[in-house]
Amino acid sequence: MDVFLCPFEIGVMTIRTEMSHNHYTYDDILEFMNHFRVLEPKLAEEHGSTITYEHHRYSKVQGYIFSQLAPFLNEHIKKEATREQHVGSLPYFIDERMFVLSYVTVNQEQEINSTTLFRTGQLNSYTPGGKAFISAHNHEYIKTYNTKHVYSRWAPETYYVITDHVFSCISKSTDSKTDQLLMNHLFGQHYYNLFLHFFYKIVLLKLSYEYSQLTFHKNSEGIERLIRSITVFSGKYLFLEISSRTEGQEFSELFKKIFHINSLYQEVKETLGTLYQNQEKIAAKRHNYLLLILTIYTVLSGIYGMNLVISKLKGNIHWDSMKQFSIFEYIALIVALSGILISISLGVSSLWNLLKDRFKT
Repeated sequence: MDVFLCPFEIGVMTIRTEMSHNHYTYDDILEFMNHFRVLEPKLAEEHGSTITYEHHRYSKVQGYIFSQLAPFLNEHIKKEATREQHVGSLPYFIDERMFVLSYVTVNQEQEINSTTLFRTGQLNSYTPGGKAFISAHNHEYIKTYNTKHVYSRWAPETYYVITDHVFSCISKSTDSKTDQLLMNHLFGQHYYNLFLHFFYKIVLLKLSYEYSQLTFHKNSEGIERLIRSITVFSGKYLFLEISSRTEGQEFSELFKKIFHINSLYQEVKETLGTLYQNQEKIAAKRHNYLLLILTIYTVLSGIYGMNLVISKLKGNIHWDSMKQFSIFEYIALIVALSGILISISLGVSSLWNLLKDRFKT
């Protein structure tokens, strides 16, 4: 098991499992992947599987992971008061299922046909009656689906299937060296290629979700934080070219297409423009209010003349004399004292924002 701590408050856990016995059929492999990836079963067909470990039985994979594999993560999962769910549940993502990365070898006698590839992409295993399940019957639809999701550069010996649910390598190779080489590539360079694009997708969805949660009239600080996050992601983390190898570049293009990276990034770029516009409106509105306040104080002080009261505040102040003030003198006193307080508060606020921005950068 690997735990990756990524930027933008994102953590990714990778759990490696192995089915080493030869008596499993390909349908059994699909059945295992289809059930193990479900962290918390919600549909009727997802219930029924259990995990037994050291005399403990778990009906949910999530319970097994956070009780046995990674109990240390529970105290580090960040909770937010503004949302009911913890950040790890990703309200903008399919949080009850894991993404599957698999390497499967099949016998030479078994044909890797279009139906097998489609079932792999959809993780179709068994029907309730125990027969092989396929979630489509239209052969033209299956053919179109495979054209989009299957990488067949090394067909008919080896195929790669890439969908929103799985990245799978299916091979009929009988050579142990070739088999080891394919496995090293899948869990090496192809894995990190997938990891980066999967990270891109999560970040882009996270930024879009944070934009939807903003209240523009009250959360100007949230707008600035989101602008900074989008700018940092675009300039520091998003790379147009991940690999210099031909197959790496081709896989990269497939990942971008399957995960909708380009469309999500375009949406975030448009969001950035909207954020700048709203920030300018908020700043202009704030400046207008400030200008209005200063104008009112300037007009009042000009009309009354602060010398009406200021002269009586020199040296030892005789507070009893204020009882003799006229209503206009009281107005002048209130204007003078409130003007001083507002000036001090504006100065302190500006200094605080300056120091806060300095620490953020």
